[in-house]
Amino acid sequence: MRNRNLLTIFVGMAFTLFITSQALAQAPIEGWDKAKFGMSPKELKEAYKEEEQYFPRFWVEVDKDDISGFNPSPYILTTLMLTVLGKRLFVDYKFVDDKLFEIEISLLAWGPVLIGIEFEEQETSSSDKILKKAINFEMEAKKIEDHVLRKYGNDFEKRELPFEEKEAPGKSRRSKIENLIWKDTKDNSIVFKKTYRYAFYKGIDYYLLEYCTITYFDGELRKLWEEKQRRLGKIALESF
Repeated sequence: MRNRNLLTIFVGMAFTLFITSQALAQAPIEGWDKAKFGMSPKELKEAYKEEEQYFPRFWVEVDKDDISGFNPSPYILTTLMLTVLGKRLFVDYKFVDDKLFEIEISLLAWGPVLIGIEFEEQETSSSDKILKKAINFEMEAKKIEDHVLRKYGNDFEKRELPFEEKEAPGKSRRSKIENLIWKDTKDNSIVFKKTYRYAFYKGIDYYLLEYCTITYFDGELRKLWEEKQRRLGKIALESF
């Protein structure tokens, strides 16, 4: 009888741990930091009122529903004043019908420094510095990726896309994109996009992380924006 009771307790604990782990792996995707999907621009600014008081220009606004081209843009609030793990972030908050539907966080580090610089097999001080920056940047990005993993679990889809990037006529460089994609039961999602560039240095092949973005999407509102974007694009086309 005692063994049967112990077995019942063990099975109950195991089931509880399983349910708990599943709940942790399927955490709902509702936004990022203080920003929650469905917020209006006014509500978003109110959420960051404390941070805003320390910076004279915390927000930069982009015009609503820009239909000046064939790729209409939603209303966007942008800030460069937020930091995570000591790293300043470039954050875009995008709205459709005054509702927040997308948050795009960009991490840039050494990419602009690399323009016009080629890695050589022989040792050079500039290539050494860039290589060191790239490695440090990947470590910083990995910390943020680990934070996302701890919150949303290992149930993600991984996609890799190699491509050739044109730099000049007859000249291109090898790059690749790696996407990690999380989705919840409401079709909200997170896309952690990492862009690498190929480098050959000291006889070793490298794929160096050049920049990365973490984008949070509200599934339902995103579809609403895509429909509106098609409609606005049609209006722009008809204006010719």
